[in-house]
Amino acid sequence: MPVLIVCTSDVDRHFNPFGISVCSNEKEGGFKFIFRSLVDSLKKLDEQIHPNTLISNASNSIQNAFTIEFGNDGLLIMCWAHMMLKNLNIVAEEFRNDIMDDIDTLQLCPSKDVIDKAMPLFIKKWRQKNKMNLLNT
Repeated sequence: MPVLIVCTSDVDRHFNPFGISVCSNEKEGGFKFIFRSLVDSLKKLDEQIHPNTLISNASNSIQNAFTIEFGNDGLLIMCWAHMMLKNLNIVAEEFRNDIMDDIDTLQLCPSKDVIDKAMPLFIKKWRQKNKMNLLNT
């Protein structure tokens, strides 16, 4: 069963967990329940939460629940480890290390502005190389 950990990060980039949930599945209703429980619990403490970023696997169910509960303004980010484990297996083995190196470099970008400029170059590079049988078939 999936174990979901709810946490925040501070200015020193340390994760601070404050919630844990065990679900029988990873469906939108379960995620909405978790987010709503978080909001309701904080209301009881006269606190509010306004998250602006969700880091998760690429599941539409968690992203939809986050958007329903907190609005469309948030940044939805795919977890680096999930992306590497789940998505690189479709790439031909001879290209994996180079793609991983490029992704690692993107991850180290110091700001969203730099990522926004670097990402089109990454896509252009790998689209051109895609003509060389990049994907496993």
